[in-house]
Amino acid sequence: MLQDKSSSVRRYAIALLTKLILTHPFGLLHGGPLNLTEWEGRYDAVAKELKEMEKTLGMGDLPDPEGTQAEQQETEKKKGDEEEGSDDEEAEEDEDEDDADAAEVAEAMEEEEDEGSAERKQPKKEKTSKKARPSLPVDLANVTDEQVLAAFDAEKHVKLKLIKKYVADALSFIRQVEGASDTLSQLLVSTSKAEVLESMEFFKTAHEYEMECAEVGITKMIHLIWTKDNSATSTEDGKELKGIRSKLVEVYRLLYFDPLPDLEPKQQVNRIAKNMIERTYGASLAELTSLEELMRSLMADGQIHTDVINKLWHVYSVDREIPRCQRRGAIIILGMISLAKPEVVSERLETLLKVGLGRFGKADLVLARYTCIALQRLGGSTKKVKGSLTDKSIRFPMEHPLFRKLQDAIEHPSHSMDWYLIPWPVLPSDRLTLSRRFGMAEQAVNTIYLLGEQPDALCTTLLRNFTVRAFTPESKTATQDAANGSQAMDEDKDEPEAKNGSPTPPSPDKTEATKQPNDQGDL
Repeated sequence: MLQDKSSSVRRYAIALLTKLILTHPFGLLHGGPLNLTEWEGRYDAVAKELKEMEKTLGMGDLPDPEGTQAEQQETEKKKGDEEEGSDDEEAEEDEDEDDADAAEVAEAMEEEEDEGSAERKQPKKEKTSKKARPSLPVDLANVTDEQVLAAFDAEKHVKLKLIKKYVADALSFIRQVEGASDTLSQLLVSTSKAEVLESMEFFKTAHEYEMECAEVGITKMIHLIWTKDNSATSTEDGKELKGIRSKLVEVYRLLYFDPLPDLEPKQQVNRIAKNMIERTYGASLAELTSLEELMRSLMADGQIHTDVINKLWHVYSVDREIPRCQRRGAIIILGMISLAKPEVVSERLETLLKVGLGRFGKADLVLARYTCIALQRLGGSTKKVKGSLTDKSIRFPMEHPLFRKLQDAIEHPSHSMDWYLIPWPVLPSDRLTLSRRFGMAEQAVNTIYLLGEQPDALCTTLLRNFTVRAFTPESKTATQDAANGSQAMDEDKDEPEAKNGSPTPPSPDKTEATKQPNDQGDL
């Protein structure tokens, strides 16, 4: 039905799948979630326990008491029919005897009939007495422990078999629903607006029930943020349909950014910030671009709380080692939000220079690259009109510390061997490092031209320095770069370091990121 030619049939088929998830009957034992991995684990556990019990009992299946009693009744019925058949045969043989004398034959036949009837009545009475025999009372005093355990094991065995069938039916239901996710992902880009909205509702419902197929659809639907059709329409049956863009913002807000009723305010902030950062994990360039438009739209509508922004800054600037993806995700989201509100970045310029272009940026060139992208938001999002003499963007003098940090980041991107000393041809192990250094340098140059009053002067100095290094022997270049690198790093040592080499936590009054010393930086 999902591949039917009629769009109405496909639409109602998607609505049916959504309704089946909402009303599924497999929430009695383990709750409502339909996670395939969890249900497979439950099935394996029940099958293993059932197999061990059958092995302990020494048989594949326990005998069914009702079935045994039915077999006994069937055997008794067959035995009674055989006795009746043998009596009839004897009577027929007696009737076929020689009738030479009519009187003697008549008397003999009467005697034989009387004897035969008496014999036929006797087994029927026995059969009737067997059926009417009352059940004997069970003597509980003579019941042994082994009989009690046997009855308990039989009951447990039947229960495990029922649970196994219950879990098997749930797995079959989950696999069938997830099997339709590929087709539903294709329907997200359908030309029919009703189909797109129903597909989005399906993936939202699947995500709420923790189905594994939901993540693919949720990630793919973010590209619908560029849909221009944002007006509400009505279907043939009179049902009002929202705009696709409005529906997308609603789905993401309900899944990731709306507070939950059973959490404290601090936990709400941590959860929302964590969800924002996790949206950047493993995202492609296209997905990051669409996510940027979504975050800009949410910030422009005032749907991102200030506490969430402060939490993102805390994760970015926490002065201890956390997973790199968390610090990167925090600055990516902050750069996206600052498109709608540049004050988010301008108020924390010192933090950006200290973290992204300081010690942590030296160790993580991807972090330095996204820090440069966030710095580009300082100039505002107003584009210069072609042919106009006015420039509304904000620019800084070339003596600003920002440009000194950018120059140092381009010339000395890390503590390891500089990029121009990598041998040619480039080894596969050095390709990733080289691509990250070029990417960081590209965004640093873009930042210089977007924010500097005289960017050509600084870039001329950079070209002159690289030209001198290119024609200088390697020994002298390495010595000079080591001296320059140590001097540049001395400028970042604003805080004392402990003996073990780890930085000493700053005092609570230095930055807002350390106002809560017990707050976790990693999410």
